[in-house]
Amino acid sequence: MDITVYNHFKDKITNSEQGQNIITTNGQTSSTLTAQFDFIIEDTLKFSEPFTCMECSVGFNQIQKETGYQLHGILGTDFLVKHQWKIDFEKLQIHI
Repeated sequence: MDITVYNHFKDKITNSEQGQNIITTNGQTSSTLTAQFDFIIEDTLKFSEPFTCMECSVGFNQIQKETGYQLHGILGTDFLVKHQWKIDFEKLQIHI
């Protein structure tokens, strides 16, 4: 998740901790933190999950520039496997 999302909601987050330093795809080092967020889909599905938060604006801004899609985070394979979500790449759908 982009760190700006964390910064926007940090007063409402009760469970966060310093993460680790990682090396990004452009070779720079970035610090992360882990924060528990509620993830809600269409007011019917609610998940309370730990998210790794870090500076993602450069990559996310490039994606928005190229596609028009605005990203705030990316669901990882741990989340997808834990909740048994399936990705249909032919139909570009996620099955919950």
